[in-house]
This record gives sequence, structure tokens and C-alpha cells, in this order.
Amino acid sequence: MKEKINQLKNKAKLLPRLTGVYLMKKSEDQILYVGKAKSLRARVASYFNKSSSSLKTDFLIRQIDRVDYILTENEVEAFLLESSLIKKYKPRYNIRLKDDKAYPYIRCGIQNDFPRFYFERRVKDSKSLYFGPYTEGLTVRVLLDFLNQNFKLRDCSDSNFKSRKRPCLSFDMKICPAPCVQKISKKEYQKNFRRAVNFLKGQSKSLSKQLKGKMKKCSKKLKFEEAGRLRDRLKAIEMIEQSQSVIQKSNKDRDTAVIHTDQQGTLVEILHLRKGRWIGNRFYFFKSAKAEEEFLLSFLNQYYSENLIPEELLIKMPIRVSKLKILEKVLSAKKKADCRILHIFNSEDQCLIDRAEKNAKNHFQNERDKEQSCQNILIEIKNKLKLSKLPRRIECYDISHWQGSQSIGSQVVFENTRPLKSDYRLYNLKTVSDGNDYLALQEVLTRRFHHKTDKMPDLILVDGGKGQLQAVKKILKDLKQKDIPLASLAKDRMNSQNSYSPKTT
Repeated sequence: MKEKINQLKNKAKLLPRLTGVYLMKKSEDQILYVGKAKSLRARVASYFNKSSSSLKTDFLIRQIDRVDYILTENEVEAFLLESSLIKKYKPRYNIRLKDDKAYPYIRCGIQNDFPRFYFERRVKDSKSLYFGPYTEGLTVRVLLDFLNQNFKLRDCSDSNFKSRKRPCLSFDMKICPAPCVQKISKKEYQKNFRRAVNFLKGQSKSLSKQLKGKMKKCSKKLKFEEAGRLRDRLKAIEMIEQSQSVIQKSNKDRDTAVIHTDQQGTLVEILHLRKGRWIGNRFYFFKSAKAEEEFLLSFLNQYYSENLIPEELLIKMPIRVSKLKILEKVLSAKKKADCRILHIFNSEDQCLIDRAEKNAKNHFQNERDKEQSCQNILIEIKNKLKLSKLPRRIECYDISHWQGSQSIGSQVVFENTRPLKSDYRLYNLKTVSDGNDYLALQEVLTRRFHHKTDKMPDLILVDGGKGQLQAVKKILKDLKQKDIPLASLAKDRMNSQNSYSPKTT
């Protein structure tokens, strides 16, 4: 290992002192890490010239077999290329932003003659107008239905719209003016659309009063279904209004980014303002990550690759002014319009910073509490099953069939008590056709451990009794994996029908 590191160190000395992106690889096709540098030689050599303060970095260095690079004209291009490569290859050791925090947007296809609204999770089309991010997907869907029906807009797909030769059912229900067959003029339709856009920009008070009046009239006339639909629309408007409290007199879109960090990790908090309204915030917690400049720049670069870039971004982070200037140019290039980064704040800006830091501190504490709770659960499982170490990765297996045929095996994985859906698997069984659960489990486990690249489990759980337990125990022994702890969940006939008692081996 020491010899390999020395070879990499010598190769790093041969890299050019030019700006570009470097790719650390384990093999020709497996990219472990992508980074940017003003001087490729200096940056890559720094990995090998000093002892790392991070176990993650130490482990990365041990796995590197080669370092490739791509030269760029300047640091702005390096930022943009780094973001693109991370998005394409998803390297294991780069920051990975989870999809579960991809809050919804409303996209307006303003480039069309008969535009419509779309529900989106990512900002992709630079030619469209976006509103958001919002905090609840269900509320946004109700709001979209309300916009389409109240302002008489289409909700059909673009391909369906172009191919229609007669109105659809929505026209007969009087909730769509059928622009697909010219039942409404382009001028009149776009007038309706502009009214809907103005509503999204905050002009909703008069419409709320109008809906309340209509709802009361429907109730008096015993039209309860119509009154219920109006109530749902009104509720969606009120939820949007409540979440979008006015905290600044501004016509600009602004984000505020701060961090909260200690030895247990780093949390990045981003607060979103649209036209002076606070519409929500997001946070990302990175366990054991340090608030270093390169880490923070990489996070911001990736975050704004898939999210709306504001007109102004307030940042309170340990990042040099020179690097913030480069990031400003990067975001402006992505936005194709000016994006100012502010790091010196007036009193009004400081209020936003204080609000963001208060949220960051609270979310950080909540995340630490969750981590401690997960740790306690794992300790309890370890003690109950008398395991030698904490079962951080638990793999669960079950067999299903239809009256003895069409057998399927399922694999569900938990890491640190949380579902790891990327490792879920379904196995269409090839050697079992008579509903034999024992043989089915043996086939599933054989195929699972055939994949050498998968992480090894700390505990295997099987749905079944002693028979299933012994079948899996036998196959693990044959696969030379007998040291992996194994338990089955069997229905306890002495207790209620839904209770389970674990049997371990």
C-alpha cells in the first residue's frame, strides 16, 4: 500500500500547474471522486503530502489506482464541469444530495402559445418560469387543479394537446376552454394565464374572498360537492399564504445559506425568499463532515445545479471572498442572468442570517437526537440478539408465491435503522416452481452473495420459523458466510396473531 501511494505521489508531481478537474479512479470505469483545482499539481499532491484529518479521505486514498484530469480555461469552467461530472457519474466520495429533500416547484411553460403549469421536482428548463420550492407536494397538486379550473387553463400533456381534433371531457365539464381546437383565442387564453401567474406572485386576497362567497352560496343551495371542492381550493390558497409570510419589502428572489457545525457533523441550512415572502427552507446534515471551504463550495455548486438560482444569495460560511466571486460567476452562468453573492450584511440582511442560523441550530439538534435514537435502537437489537457488534446494515428476506407458483424473493435493506431503497431487490426465482420456501430462500441468498461488490450485512432477518432459519443457515455455511448473524421472525401462537418472536442462530 505504501508503495502504491508513493507511485501516485510521484505521478501527481507530473500533473500540469493549470486549472482543471481531476478524477480519482479505482479502475478505468469506476470514478471515486471528482474535484476542481486552480493548480492540478498542487491540489492532487496535497492528498499525499500530508496526513489527512478525515477517515473518509484516508480510505479514499487507499482505493485510488489512478488520477485523470481535464483542463479548463478558468476556474468558472472548472466549477461547471465538476458539477456536470458529479451529476453524471455520482462518485462515491463526493457530496450526494438526497432526493427526499427535492421539494416541488410549479413550472410555467411561458414559451408556448397556449402555456400550462407543470409539477416539477427539479429546475431544468431555463426558458420556463418557476415558482417555489414549496414544502408539500399534495398542496401544490391541489393548487394546480385550482389554477387550471379557476383560470380556465389546460392540463393535458403537450403531445396530447397537439394531436387532438375534438375537445376532451374537461371541455364538456366546463373546466377547460379547449384551446386544442381553437374554442378560445390565443389572446384570451394568455390573458387568463397572466392572471394565474399574478396569483402565484402573491395577488391572492381578492380571490380568497371570492371563493368564500361562492362556497357559502353553494352550501345554501345544498350543492355540497361543489362547496367541498371550493373548500379544498381555499385551503390550498390559505396554506400557501400561511407558509409565505412577508418578512422583507423586496421584489427580488433571495436565498440565505448558513452552516452549523461541531465534531459530530455539519448542517447546511438554506432559507428561500421569493419577492420578500419566506416560502420555506431546506437543510442537509452531513455526519462527520467538516465545514471546509472545498466541501461548502462543492455543496453550493451541486445544490444550485438542480434548484432555482436566486437573484441574490446571502452566505455566511468560512469561504474566502475570492472563491465567492468565482461562485458568483458560476451561478450567473448557470442562471444566464446576474446572481449576486452577499457576504457583508446590513441590518435587514442580518435578520435573515439570524433566522437561518436559528433554524440551522434547531435542525442540527434534531438530527443529533435522531442519530442518538438510532444508536439506542441498534444497541438494543445487539443486546437482545447477543450480537458481537452493532447491526448497522440489516438485510431482510421473504418469499411470496401465488398458490405455489410464480415465486418471488424480496430483499429489503436497512442501514443505521433507515430504509436503503437503492439496495432493495426483487428476485424472479428460476429453480423453484412448487412454492418451496426453503429452496427459494437458498436460491435468493446464493444469488445475493454472488454479487461481490455489495456490502456485507451485519445481520440477516428471514420471515419464517425454524425451517426457514435452518435452510438459510445451511446456504450461508456453503457460501462461507457462516459468521454473519442470522435471525428469523416466527409467529408466536401463544400470543396475538400479529406478534413475532425472533429466533436466532
